[in-house]
Amino acid sequence: MTKIILGTYMNEQDAIVAVNKYQLMGYDADDMNILTNNDPSLEKHTDVDVTSVYRKEQDQEDSFSDKVKRIFFHEVKEESSAEEILFDIGLDKEKANNCIRSLKSGEIVVVGDDSLKMGHA
Repeated sequence: MTKIILGTYMNEQDAIVAVNKYQLMGYDADDMNILTNNDPSLEKHTDVDVTSVYRKEQDQEDSFSDKVKRIFFHEVKEESSAEEILFDIGLDKEKANNCIRSLKSGEIVVVGDDSLKMGHA
C-alpha cells in the first residue's frame, strides 16, 4: 500500500502528539510508521511501528578490514539502505527523498496509508 508523509517533527513528544491526533482522525496504529535516526524508544509511548532508518545505515559502515574480510569470505550484508527501507514501507521515490532530507536534518517523520487521506476512507 502506498504511504504518504503525514508530518515531520523536531522531537519525540511532538511526534507522539501527532500520532494520537492522526488516530483520532481515523488512522489505525497499523496504518502508520514513525521513522527516526535514533533508537526506537518511541515504541514505548505508542503502538505505531518505529523504524530507525539511519541507525541501520550507520551500523553498516564497516572498517577497511571488515570489507576485505567480506571479499575473501564472500559475506553478504543483509541490512538495507535508507532508500530501500523507505521503499519497503511504501514510499515512492520522491517521498522517500523528502523523507531522507528530513531524517538527515534530525526530524522524526510520521507516514501513513495514502488510502486513508481525508475523503478516501
